[in-house]
Amino acid sequence: MIQEETGSGNYTKTILTNLKEERKTTLMIHEISLLQATNYISSTNEKIAELSAFSSTAKSSRLLTQMQTALEQKHYGDIRTLHETITKEYQAGRNAKRLLEQVKQDIAQAAYQGLDTPQSERLAKLANVALARGAYDIAQKHAEDAKTTVVLETSGKFNLFAYIVNHWLTFSLLVIFSSIITYVFFILVKYGLIKGRLLMLNKEQDIILALIKQLQLECFRDGAISMERYNLSLEQYEKKLGKLVHKIIHIETMKTYFFLFYVSKYQRLCREKARLLTMIKKTQKDYLLRQELETQDYERRIKIYSERLTEIEETIVELRAHRHMHHSVTWTQQFKNKKRKLDHE
Repeated sequence: MIQEETGSGNYTKTILTNLKEERKTTLMIHEISLLQATNYISSTNEKIAELSAFSSTAKSSRLLTQMQTALEQKHYGDIRTLHETITKEYQAGRNAKRLLEQVKQDIAQAAYQGLDTPQSERLAKLANVALARGAYDIAQKHAEDAKTTVVLETSGKFNLFAYIVNHWLTFSLLVIFSSIITYVFFILVKYGLIKGRLLMLNKEQDIILALIKQLQLECFRDGAISMERYNLSLEQYEKKLGKLVHKIIHIETMKTYFFLFYVSKYQRLCREKARLLTMIKKTQKDYLLRQELETQDYERRIKIYSERLTEIEETIVELRAHRHMHHSVTWTQQFKNKKRKLDHE
């Protein structure tokens, strides 16, 4: 070091002083950079914030504090180690939460099906408590046990009442559809039975007519039987034939108006009466104009048709009288009610 001093005279004093300087350099080698360490801390903050939504983060928060201290002390390697520890905790917490949500869904589905799962619900509660306090390994174990228990408690079980309640619309439509199919099947079967019954009666009628013709041949042509026996047999055949014709007319009417569900009894009788009148006119034409019927056959048919026609007319008169009486009573009752009201006023 050089130092100059000026005296009172014309001289300058130069003082030369020797100085010695010492410097110390410390070399610090970090495993990661400051930027990486800062990113680890930011990532840790995000993970802790996510865990705090469903779990205690006391342990993770302590580790985060250690990371911040290590950052101040420039121990970046420790920050990475702490970040890896928190990441494992984070993954364990997420896995436990995901498994517990699956268990809750399975329990809810079982409850929807009307099945009780008491053991599974107890294990799920234990898992939920463990998850809330941050014991992720215990929470995951309880959740796995609960998932297995749900399967055991619901396997092979079925609640019919719960199924009907849960699927009431589908079940109602199925019942309605089945009822319609059953009703249509019943109607078709009944219609087929009516047709079969009518066919059988017509065949029986043909047999009786054939027997009457045979009886007439044996009596009038061959003389094999007496008139007394002929008349007795003919009377029996005619009685049976009369019953058959009544049944045939009635069943033919049922068949004709079978699918007309709105037709009342009165209307059916009126239509059967019109049908009988048509059959009488046809029988008269076959006998008088076409001469296709014998006199006895003609008289027999007219007698049978007339008897049935008389029965129908009597029933129609009764129905008309009943209807007229009903209306009369109704109007009379209304008149009495109005009279009582006026008297009261």
